[in-house]
Amino acid sequence: MHELSYALALLETLEKSAAARGIRLVTKVNVRIGEDTFLLADSLEFAFSALAQGRELLAGARLESSFSPGREFRLISYEGEG
Repeated sequence: MHELSYALALLETLEKSAAARGIRLVTKVNVRIGEDTFLLADSLEFAFSALAQGRELLAGARLESSFSPGREFRLISYEGEG
């Protein structure tokens, strides 16, 4: 399940970015998944939710995924509260 490693990298990126912007709570995260990564959106969402538990910044954050051709995995945007 390589979704776990992608979710962990995403959480770490969000923590750094939110801290730099003074955001204390992330509520929504949008990612773009390349079809050739073979990531499953449901598995990624499950891994994201499981890893976000216990992280005050990300508790309750929703992950929304869209797909595109290719191999990209990109954080498109996130919303939060300062």
